[in-house]
Amino acid sequence: MNNNTNVEALTINNQPKMSFSRTLFTTVISIRYRLFRSIVTVGVITVAVAFLMNMLTESVLKRSVVATTTDEITGFRQAATWIARLSVLESIEETMLRIASIKSTTDSSYLESQQMSNFTDSEMKTYYTDVKEAVSYMKMFDGLEYVHKRKLVGMVSGTGVFDYLQNKENMDNFTANLNKLKFISIYGSKEKLVIFVSRWDEIKKQTARMQGSYNNAIKKIVSTINDKSAAESLCDANGEFGEIIRKAGFIFDKQAGKDVAMQSTRIIRFNFLEKSIINPVVRQPVAAYLNILPGDVEVETMWNLLSKKETAKWYLSLLEEKKLNQYNLTANELYNLTFTRKKEDLLARIDRIVGGDTGGGLLGIGERMSWLILLSLIVCIVGISNAMLMSVTERFREIAILKCLGALDGFIMLMFVLEASILGLFGGITGSVVGILIGTGRMMSNLGSIVMMNYPVLQLGIFMLVSTAVGIILASFASIYPSIIAARLAPMEAMRIE
Repeated sequence: MNNNTNVEALTINNQPKMSFSRTLFTTVISIRYRLFRSIVTVGVITVAVAFLMNMLTESVLKRSVVATTTDEITGFRQAATWIARLSVLESIEETMLRIASIKSTTDSSYLESQQMSNFTDSEMKTYYTDVKEAVSYMKMFDGLEYVHKRKLVGMVSGTGVFDYLQNKENMDNFTANLNKLKFISIYGSKEKLVIFVSRWDEIKKQTARMQGSYNNAIKKIVSTINDKSAAESLCDANGEFGEIIRKAGFIFDKQAGKDVAMQSTRIIRFNFLEKSIINPVVRQPVAAYLNILPGDVEVETMWNLLSKKETAKWYLSLLEEKKLNQYNLTANELYNLTFTRKKEDLLARIDRIVGGDTGGGLLGIGERMSWLILLSLIVCIVGISNAMLMSVTERFREIAILKCLGALDGFIMLMFVLEASILGLFGGITGSVVGILIGTGRMMSNLGSIVMMNYPVLQLGIFMLVSTAVGIILASFASIYPSIIAARLAPMEAMRIE
């Protein structure tokens, strides 16, 4: 008997797989059939990306405007700074804030302060470091909530905090309360603060020395002014009065003197013109000329008149008729002063809106806005995940049929991730465009056409690509969990679900 049995070998071929292009086509068809839900998902992504792009756009434009106008802002401040210096003497805290505002040890103001107070190089360097530390502590205590600050240092503020903490009982009370308030962080560390307070008397004496030398120099300058105002004296900053400032110990170069003299002259003329419109002998003819009530004539009314050459000539003739043109101004000078004033107002607005708000946080947009962006992205992920989960729920039968036809888990996952990625691409592009338009529009409404003078096209283009990529990544990441649920769905179980 032949025990050999003919056994036919079974050949198992590799399971066919759908190509990526075909999978992509199927995904696009799926998006088209669920157009409304897809539009909602794209809308969620658009809002999140638009918020991100808006913040990035505003941050970039702020930095661009600052880079363009820093020198001009510093320049137009010079006369106002000197007028303030010659009007009020410094306090201890103001001296510390002035020294702490010096950016580096190579600045002229650093060398000026050192020479004026006769500090050695090592003394000045140590004092400069101490003052920066002191100002950081003062800002920290000023930033505390009222209740917490009162528990730690009572009702004192500024440099008074250091005087208060020198008392052993107060320091013990501060330490005990600080241990209870676990969420309050001390600049540097508690140990460094204790060391600083122990040295406060020495730092305070050095500050008094710095303050005294500075105020004595100001007094020397003021003693030469006589009956003139500070602004009137500074009109000669490019001449004899500039020499007086230098002899007092200030570093005041010829170019600075020229700029301060020019700005002071403008300030005096601005004040003269704004006072002229208040004079009844000028106000009434202006009201008659404009056919309005005298009570409606304001300072801005006068500047509007001077913004046109014809009306500027008329206003000049009125001043000469009333013998009020004490500075012998011409019509062209009045006309030009209007545009100078507008430019200085714009620079002041830029400094107010932008100054000190271009750093920290994500890509320099500030810590607060960085957290808001992070929160919006988390909300976006939740929204996309919810939309994709609903999509999975609606397509149980479709998924079951695909599995019965041989679709692998990987194909099901890929289909859902691809769908989310496509929606993320459209949402990212739309959000980037919307965000950059809103950001540019907001900055232009606040700062005017100066925003477009040095428009950072390349940097914003890079940020648009980054924001679009963020939209795709967000959508893809949010679709992972729903796609896993879809891939693990048993065909027979899915077929039974209505």
